[in-house]
Amino acid sequence: MSAAPTGPLSLLRLPGAAAAFLTASAGRTGTAMTVLGLLWLVHAATGSYGPAASATAAFAVAEAMLAPCAARLVDRHGQVRVLPVQALAHAGAASAAVALAAAGA
Repeated sequence: MSAAPTGPLSLLRLPGAAAAFLTASAGRTGTAMTVLGLLWLVHAATGSYGPAASATAAFAVAEAMLAPCAARLVDRHGQVRVLPVQALAHAGAASAAVALAAAGA
């Protein structure tokens, strides 16, 4: 009798695990692309990676501080009610960042 396969990939064989993993991976891509886009935007506007790194660090800190609050709201009110509000807030913050960069702030 052979031993059951072990390792991280064997977890994907559990019922529903692969679908959850792929969906979560796709969902997290937006955050990674936001950070990269913010880095490029601020670097293009300032010509320096110092302010660009500061902007991305501020984004990371804000994300870390707001994520638990968002999770509590989702637990309390459900994803259907919270995610559209989060999407609008994210779009507003991204638009503000672009406007500030265009204004030279």
